[in-house]
Amino acid sequence: MGETPAAVPVVLVGDDERAAAWREVARRSPRLTLVGSVAAAAGSGDDLERCDSIEAAAARWPRARFAVAAGPRLALENALAIAAQGAAGVVAVPLHSGICDIDLGEGASRVAVAHGWLNLPGRAAVSRMLEKLGGGRMTLEVAGAADGSPPDPLPAVIDALALVRALVPAASIAEVEVTPGGYAWTLSGGPNSWTSELRLRLRGCRVALRAQAEGRLISWVVDDRRETIAVDGKAVVDARPVAAASVRALGQLLVPQAGIDLPFARDVALLVRESESRLARRIPHVAAPLAQAAAVAEREPGDPLAALGLRGELDDADAAVPVCEVELPPEPFELWAFRAGIKPVAFLTVLPDEVERTLAWFGDVHCERRDRRVQVAAQDRWQDRRDLGEQRVELYLSRDPELARRAAYLQAEVDPSKALREIGELVGYPSCCVEAFAAQDDRSNNSLNRYLSWSRTAPQAAAWPWQLNNLHTMVAPFYPCSYRCSAALAWAAAALDELDKAYPRAVGALRRALGQPLLYFDHERQVVFDGVANGATVSFGSLSVPGWAPPAFRRFAAVLARGDRLNFGDREVTVERAGEAVARFTRTDPGLGFVAPFAAG
Repeated sequence: MGETPAAVPVVLVGDDERAAAWREVARRSPRLTLVGSVAAAAGSGDDLERCDSIEAAAARWPRARFAVAAGPRLALENALAIAAQGAAGVVAVPLHSGICDIDLGEGASRVAVAHGWLNLPGRAAVSRMLEKLGGGRMTLEVAGAADGSPPDPLPAVIDALALVRALVPAASIAEVEVTPGGYAWTLSGGPNSWTSELRLRLRGCRVALRAQAEGRLISWVVDDRRETIAVDGKAVVDARPVAAASVRALGQLLVPQAGIDLPFARDVALLVRESESRLARRIPHVAAPLAQAAAVAEREPGDPLAALGLRGELDDADAAVPVCEVELPPEPFELWAFRAGIKPVAFLTVLPDEVERTLAWFGDVHCERRDRRVQVAAQDRWQDRRDLGEQRVELYLSRDPELARRAAYLQAEVDPSKALREIGELVGYPSCCVEAFAAQDDRSNNSLNRYLSWSRTAPQAAAWPWQLNNLHTMVAPFYPCSYRCSAALAWAAAALDELDKAYPRAVGALRRALGQPLLYFDHERQVVFDGVANGATVSFGSLSVPGWAPPAFRRFAAVLARGDRLNFGDREVTVERAGEAVARFTRTDPGLGFVAPFAAG
């Protein structure tokens, strides 16, 4: 009998849930042994020696291989550091898009990338079959990210495009479009090669491939439990179990897949960048960073930077930052849209003692009333329960009783998610905005809703119209498909015209309050600047924060207030005054934070 091979020493790098999962896999594996961690490895415990850098860990354990599971920026930085040390490792995706623009160095091929569909046992066999056929037509349907994580567009897009890139190495994008619930691409591999159609749905965890050439049909079907490969309808690989994504990822430390490395990850990132360019919108990676930020804020409420995706030093700055105050008429804004005739039904959620006053504002209309409770968590997330939280009353108001009853039935008595389009029509919101909202997987987190409107807004330098500013005060009470949506702007303008008839000075006050750029992290953490934004740079004279901003965030805002210019860069946040830097912060997660260039116009 041969000798049992020695276990491979592993250094864990990262601080998110994936790092914790990888740690448990390594603990259980007889072929891996955890020897240490770098920085704040999740759940590392006192039994693991900790180093402050990849360089220190490589010196301490020269034979070790690295496993990196962190946010995109930190993942790329650590992967490059591993490559520079000539060490081997595996890194989770997504990596930061900056990988497209840098020299990866000679050691880049030793760092494997855990593109989750590619480390399935059947993928290499399917790749060989396609290469042998030489060309044809392939349809590929992918659902969700390969690790089964909650839907977040960018990781799922990266996994899907990585799969095409591995199966058809010469593939290039011919067309790309947004589809209900996902994306679709047409790709070509060049003359006498493969024409591929890729359709991605953000929900689920599945791959279904059909490739036809020279009278042959290859199929490959994978879900979160098993995979099957068939040729001409006959299984050549019977349904076999699929190991967990964390197990497959760490398996690459033992048996690396040829070519699935940092240079490959850069090629995939270039496909993502081209997709965004053709779509004229960002492919968001927001839900996971926001969830992580909420957990960090709860765990470390006194840390001003932890929930912002920033690293740096803050002194004991005076946190007495002015409060952003917006004077609003007592009536709900829905009233003005209702009077303008653009809302067949007005839908309001009010306190019980506000019901009679609200009905008086709307006058002679039919009202359907539903009692409920409301619980709002961090980041302005509404819990999807009607029996928890504080008492509220839902009012459905219309001049047509049947429309009011229909809206109440759809919203309160059935699953409103399945009736979003009809509800949107009943309450008079622009159809394009309703479609975009309906396509979202999560609509309960209002901070996330604002990020997704931002991601759908073409990244141009031009200012956003103040009427669509919904970051701290909502004039248009829906989430626009983009912050430059002409239909949403027309809707807001019609409602504001009615407001102006009742309160001639109110519109001017709103314009001054909402026509200002903001730095937005989430509902609790946003800064309003009295200034002008140009891209991700804001020149300002003063700033303020909402009254509900937590004390720790006020400390951060107080440091910004020392400057007159903010540069919210991809890698770094710089605060300047008179051209001199007064503070610098490193961005650890590019998914958190954006500059909203609203202006009065």
